[in-house]
Amino acid sequence: MEGSVGFMREGSKKKTDRHIILLDGLAICCKAHTAKKSSSSLQTPDWRLKEKLNMRKVEIRDLSLETDNSEYHLAFELKEKGQTGYVCFINTDKERNEWMAALTHLQTRSSFDRLLDHLAKSEEQNIPEIKPSIEEYRFAEEDSEGNIVFEPRENTASAALPLIKGGTLLKLVERLTHHKLADPAFVRIFLTTYRSFCSPADLLKLLIERFNVTLSNKYEDPDARRDPHIREGIRRFKRQYQSPIQLRVLNAIRYWVEHHYYDFQENEGLLEELRTFVGSINRSNLKKWVESINRTLMRQREGNDTSVQFDQSFYQNAPPVEWHQTRDPEEFDLFS
Repeated sequence: MEGSVGFMREGSKKKTDRHIILLDGLAICCKAHTAKKSSSSLQTPDWRLKEKLNMRKVEIRDLSLETDNSEYHLAFELKEKGQTGYVCFINTDKERNEWMAALTHLQTRSSFDRLLDHLAKSEEQNIPEIKPSIEEYRFAEEDSEGNIVFEPRENTASAALPLIKGGTLLKLVERLTHHKLADPAFVRIFLTTYRSFCSPADLLKLLIERFNVTLSNKYEDPDARRDPHIREGIRRFKRQYQSPIQLRVLNAIRYWVEHHYYDFQENEGLLEELRTFVGSINRSNLKKWVESINRTLMRQREGNDTSVQFDQSFYQNAPPVEWHQTRDPEEFDLFS
C-alpha cells in the first residue's frame, strides 16, 4: 500500500506532506520534489527518501482514541522505541481505517507467520510417510553399502547429486527413475552401457515393475482411510512418490526409444511388449508422455523401414551430349 499523508515530527508544529510506501516489514517515507530537465523547462516529479521505519519495532497509536483534539481526529502516530515519533494525518475515516489495517498487518504478520509455521510443522508430524514395504515392492529397499556405492562430485553444477560408482541392478534402475533425484547424465550413461550386465528384455521388465508402484495393502482398507492424517498421507504418497516414479520411467523409456532404438529393431517381441505396456497406461497425467513415446516409436519405425525399395532406373533416354567449342572427341578437354 502507498499514498500521501500529512506528516509532522513529534514535538514539532510544522506539518508537511509525505508519500508513504509500505513494503514487507518496512515503511518508507518520501518527500516529493521536482527537478528541471536540462533540455526543456518541463518539470519531472520525483521522490526523495526522508525516513525509514522498521514496522516490527514501531508502536502504532491511534490518536483519535487518545485525545479530544479535533486536529488529531483522523491521525495516528508511528514511533520506534527510543526514536522520534511521526504523526500522520489522513483525510477521511475510510482512508484512516485502511492505513491502520495495513500497518497493523505488517507489524503482526511475522508473529502470525511463525505461529502458522509451527502449526503446519506440528500437523505434518502427524501425517505418516506412506511407502510400500520391500515385500510388496522390491525397489523400496533402503540404500546401503551392500547394494549401491557413491562417490562425491567435485566442482560441478550437479554436485548435489551423488556420483554412482556401482550398485545392484535393482538399485541402478531405482536411481534411473528416482522420485526425488533427477540425473539426466546418469540416464544417458546407463542406457549406453547397461548391455554389459543386463539384456534389453530384462531392463524393460524391471522398468515395468518399477512403474507399477502401488499403495500398501493395509491402506486399502476403508476403515484406515477414515483418519484424515492417513488420507493426507495417501495423497502425499501419490503426489510425491508414485507420480514422479512413473514419470521418470516413461522419460527413461522415451530416451531409450529415441537414442537406442536398435534394441527394439532387432527384437520384434521386445517392441511388441513395449507397445502393450504403453498402450495399457490410461492415467490422464501421463497422457502426454504416452503420446510422446508413441510418436517416437512411429518416427523411428518409419526412419528404419527397409521394406521401401527405390527405383533408380531412367524412364527416358539420356539427353544428347552437348558440344560447345569443339565437336572432335580427340580435341575435347576441360576447356572445350
